Amino acid sequence: MEILPLTRDHYPQAAELFVRKLKRLRQSIPELPDSLEDIDAVAEQFGRFPPSTPAYVAMQDGRMLGYLAGFVFGNMRGTGRTGAFVPEWGHAALEDEPAVYRQLYSAISGSWAAAGASMHGIALLANDLAALRAWFWNGFGLTVVDGIRSTGPIGAVPPAGWELRPAEKADADAISRMDAEHCRHYSQAPLFMAPRQADDAETVRRFIGRQPNRYWLAFHGGELGGLLRCEPRSEGAAEIVVSPKTIAVDGAFVRPQFRGQGVASALLEAALRDYAAQGFTRCSVDFESFNPQAAALWPRYFHPVTYSAIRVLEWLQPNPAEDNSSR
Repeated sequence: MEILPLTRDHYPQAAELFVRKLKRLRQSIPELPDSLEDIDAVAEQFGRFPPSTPAYVAMQDGRMLGYLAGFVFGNMRGTGRTGAFVPEWGHAALEDEPAVYRQLYSAISGSWAAAGASMHGIALLANDLAALRAWFWNGFGLTVVDGIRSTGPIGAVPPAGWELRPAEKADADAISRMDAEHCRHYSQAPLFMAPRQADDAETVRRFIGRQPNRYWLAFHGGELGGLLRCEPRSEGAAEIVVSPKTIAVDGAFVRPQFRGQGVASALLEAALRDYAAQGFTRCSVDFESFNPQAAALWPRYFHPVTYSAIRVLEWLQPNPAEDNSSR
């Protein structure tokens, strides 16, 4: 096996490897759109990598066994750390995945570290068990799950005493206050995520004013007890779920005292019926696997399509040039 830099000449063959993997996933999850089943479309995605981005292929006797490429950027997951992330279309291995991925990661990880990336992430197709095992052995742990489903009903009804309705701009202040609670939830045990600034009321009003964006709200005794937020595309979500007919759930929160009553399921039911009537045929979601409430809810209704895993480096060798310049 020979590890070489990925060049434009490799794009069609690399794209074909990914498409073969994706088609297998769509056979079991037909709700997935087919937008990335086109080899030319995937090859175009490779053009998004800056020329300086490290990318490698594994070749043997003129045949491509696999490839690996990712983006390097700052403030990964709001941590302030530089990170590298491989999207689901940024890699594939045809056979002997542990050996192929081990050598590809050995080649690329040094380049990432030299760029200051102390967090390494990768999105893996949910049915690719060999790849999942390979990256587990490479030191990566599950962080985010992307899922998809049809916009058909799930059969949930609002609990007794609850009223559900779409948000209006007049609800912006109440939504902003609940979003602040939502943000605090993410920073507390057991999530311990980097703090996020809540949306202020004006940001909420602008969001509501952009169709087909929607907040669905749940009230109990006139008090806002839960919300669910939808828009056409969730920031950072897997590319394979995106299509003109996909609506994304990119936020949901129920106050602790109201959990366990089926409020979140009822909100999802209302949103699915709403968007089905607008012509949307599929709904996506992405959530942290270590969020107890999310992990208990979303897998009941959504098919997992990608698992994103992260490795946080214990030690990043200082750049000698930077080290000398500081003396």
